[in-house]
Amino acid sequence: MGDIVLAREKLVKYGEKALEDYELLAIILGTGSKNENVFELAKNILNQVSNTSELVNMSYHELINIKGIKRAKATKIIASIELAKRIFKNEKEEIYFKNPKEIYDFYKYDFINKKEELLVVILRITRRD
Repeated sequence: MGDIVLAREKLVKYGEKALEDYELLAIILGTGSKNENVFELAKNILNQVSNTSELVNMSYHELINIKGIKRAKATKIIASIELAKRIFKNEKEEIYFKNPKEIYDFYKYDFINKKEELLVVILRITRRD
C-alpha cells in the first residue's frame, strides 16, 4: 500500500502530468490483487490495449476477464472514463458550432476507437440575428 501513497504524493507535489499512465490508473484502482501489487495490475491492464485511449471502449466484461480485475475495479475504471467524457462533452440541449474544429472537439470522444460505425447527423441552421 505504501507505493500507492507515493504515487498520490507525487501527484500532489509535481502535478498529474508527472505521473505515468500506469500510476494514474493505479490511483484509480486503489489496490492490487492477491497476486499483483497495484502498479503491476495497472501495467497489466494497459498491456491489454495498444494505447490508453483504447480503455475508453473496453466493456465491463472485457475488464473482468483481465486477471486481477473484479467487479469493483472494473466499475471504477468505467465510471472514471464516463465521468471524464461527461466533463469534456458538457452536453447542452442546443449546441452551436462556429467551425468544423468545434464539431470535432465536441464529438471526438464519441468516435475514439469505436469498433462499429457511428453516424452523427449535424444540421446547419443559418441564424438571422
